[in-house]
Amino acid sequence: MLETGNAIKGNAAGFVSEIQEQKRFQKCQGAKLLPSLLVLTVASIFWMMAPPEGLTTQTWHLMIIFLVTTLCVSTKTLTLDQTLTTFSSGVV
Repeated sequence: MLETGNAIKGNAAGFVSEIQEQKRFQKCQGAKLLPSLLVLTVASIFWMMAPPEGLTTQTWHLMIIFLVTTLCVSTKTLTLDQTLTTFSSGVV
């Protein structure tokens, strides 16, 4: 596949860029499914609970979102890049 002379440099550069693209794709894969479902289940249970006395429902839900995000990043269910990418989307 690789030829001699100047063609080697061109093919090698293409090969290196292809490897870098594959590594970037592997990094950008989604969240881990089983831990994500476990965290989502626990978060859903807390979401449906009545907020503690002194907290509004909105405050309670915001605290749950904060704790779940922190838990997902600390347990590596989601990477920090994935978490920050969601904040830069047009939906949020």
